[in-house]
Amino acid sequence: MRAKLTTKTVAALKPKESLYKVWDTEIPGYFLRVMPSGTKTYCLHYRHLGKGRDFTIGKSGKFTATTARETAQRRTGELAQGLDIQAVKKDDVARGKAEKYQTLGGFITEMYKPWVLAERKTGQATLDILGRDFSHLFSRKMIGLGA
Repeated sequence: MRAKLTTKTVAALKPKESLYKVWDTEIPGYFLRVMPSGTKTYCLHYRHLGKGRDFTIGKSGKFTATTARETAQRRTGELAQGLDIQAVKKDDVARGKAEKYQTLGGFITEMYKPWVLAERKTGQATLDILGRDFSHLFSRKMIGLGA
């Protein structure tokens, strides 16, 4: 199915028994994926090094049709410059995860807490002590990670 993806057309789309795609008539590769659950997701299909890929822009509701269209146009421009937008997105996610662990508080919350609660009987007591005595250091960056 092809239609210009506007707020009105997106709102009018109803879920079917299987997922389907509605391709935009103006931007090549830009489409809306409609799931049987009713979830509508804006995407951009492109080819990089001979492989077809779908880049998820975002869900309808979080993105309006206008902002998704602007994002699709910007990403299409990046593709024209030779960037693999999917790889850039994965790098950004990995960088964000790494930044979580760069502070003492991030490390304790994201890595140490799940481990100490699962492996030590006194895990909660240990976390309480760390929070009470060392919380002023939680925003400090840790050095020497990964080196």
